[in-house]
Amino acid sequence: MTTTDPNAENAQLREELGQLREELQRSRENQTIFWRAVTHELRTPMQALMGYAALVDPGTPFGKLQEYLTIIRQETDRLARVVDELHQQVELDSGQMIIRSAAIALADIVETAASDCEAWASDRAVLTNIAPGVPLVAADSVRVRHILDCLLRNAVRYSPDETPIHVSTSIQPGGRFVLVSVKDKGSGIPDDFKAAIFERLVRVTRGGGDLREHQMHGALRGEALQRAVQSLR
Repeated sequence: MTTTDPNAENAQLREELGQLREELQRSRENQTIFWRAVTHELRTPMQALMGYAALVDPGTPFGKLQEYLTIIRQETDRLARVVDELHQQVELDSGQMIIRSAAIALADIVETAASDCEAWASDRAVLTNIAPGVPLVAADSVRVRHILDCLLRNAVRYSPDETPIHVSTSIQPGGRFVLVSVKDKGSGIPDDFKAAIFERLVRVTRGGGDLREHQMHGALRGEALQRAVQSLR
């Protein structure tokens, strides 16, 4: 027959309750940060849409009208992307995201994504280097394109204006995998902080700082979503 020490059990229980309180507090803080990021992501294109729509009237010069309508179209596309990414984030959090894997022409998807990026980022040259003989790969074409779009948008956002962006594919040794690479002229991220960019509510500053509340715009998507999609096999 064995006996237990009530004091030891109570100490363990207090420790477990303390850990539970800390986890609950972190969860609440993360939810607050997340919804602030969501609010910003939705507010910015909505404000642009309302502002430029208000400038359009029967007396607007044709040149200005074209300019305003172009911006309205761009902000509408941006808002649609935010809503789509929010939906994907909800699917990820609930474990309901479905990956529809099929044989896809990866080289074609890369070329199209690069071409589309060059079209909307008019001050950038997006240069592609597609390895000869890239085979069909088993993947979800929609998710692959989404990851490429995220990487290309980040490359445009965080590298100097008018610098080129390089997109390449290479067949890995053994021929079982194809590597897709997006490179730019940005300042990069310190090695010690590279893992942090895959956290959902973290953005690393140029100096390597860890931001959890300010500069969280885009935190609900981007690298965190890429890592989550890549982890679904």
